[in-house]
Amino acid sequence: MKIPTFSLENKWNDSNVFLVFLFLFFLNLVVKGLRIYLGWYVHTNTLVSIIKNGLYSFIGILDWVGPVALCIAFGYYFFLYRNKEKKYVVWKYLAWGVFCLEFFYGFLSLSRFRAMVPILVYLIVRHYILKKSIARVFVVGLMMLFLVIPAMNVMRSPAGFFEGYEIPSQEKTILHVTEYIFDSAAGRIDQSRILKNLLESHNILSYGGVFKNLAISLTPPRIFWEEKPVINGDGNEFGRKIGILNPEDKTTSIAPTMLGDWYLNFGMLGVVGGMFFMGGLLRFIYDVLIVYSRAALSGVMIYSIVWIQVIKGMEDWIAPVYAGLVKLLVVLLAVHILLTSDFSRFAFWRRNVRQ
Repeated sequence: MKIPTFSLENKWNDSNVFLVFLFLFFLNLVVKGLRIYLGWYVHTNTLVSIIKNGLYSFIGILDWVGPVALCIAFGYYFFLYRNKEKKYVVWKYLAWGVFCLEFFYGFLSLSRFRAMVPILVYLIVRHYILKKSIARVFVVGLMMLFLVIPAMNVMRSPAGFFEGYEIPSQEKTILHVTEYIFDSAAGRIDQSRILKNLLESHNILSYGGVFKNLAISLTPPRIFWEEKPVINGDGNEFGRKIGILNPEDKTTSIAPTMLGDWYLNFGMLGVVGGMFFMGGLLRFIYDVLIVYSRAALSGVMIYSIVWIQVIKGMEDWIAPVYAGLVKLLVVLLAVHILLTSDFSRFAFWRRNVRQ
């Protein structure tokens, strides 16, 4: 309240929006080009040896410039459309162009999360800036679960789709496809299976290791500290250790999920207390970024990225997700300042100094 520059209710400066969007968009193209050039594009190629690379961790943070540019494009498009300003048409084409780029880039990389991010950005920004619609969120959510995820599962593992399918009759085909779709959707949102395997495992509790890992993650980036420990470990080894993956599977990565990570750190009491804390945190994020800001453009932009990062973290390790969230908030506040500042005053001051 004391520092107007950081007020999320500040309006975006029309003369700044396009320049900030353009900068983020071209930086996004550079990051995507680097991933392809360095062989880090396909999701299943991100092995521990690659994760330890300092440049990889740096690019990992910059991966968010694409979704942030998409938030700006959709946010300004819906804002102008709501206020019946004709230039909304330009932002409409920009928004949907970036949407297509982000979706197909993620889809072809075999990363289900990357493919779903632009869809989630569209839903959140449209819901809070243009018109709230629970029905639209519900329908698009079902499409992601029952169309996008199964399609990507087939791309990632065609053998898994045809496993056990021998008789090509019409009835068997329909039944097989239906079962595969529902198994893919349920498997994506089921948080209980990994926790069940963890409960059946022995001597794997880390007793508060999440705090140590969180502190490590917030230290200087690996690009400056080559020996920085990998705090999320080997997801493939972890999956085989708790019996989720077959011993022969050397590519699939598994994380403990939020439920599992709370259990690893504090046992069953950690599951109850940890998820209670997570619920309060999510409510706090919503109140600050949506309610307090009155769904202002910057509030919705930051909320979109934060919410997606938190939801992604439900299937990940706690420490890297929330350390990444702290770093993201710094970047997002910087973007907010660039979008809302009046740099013409600075130019006027410079002229007076010359005079």
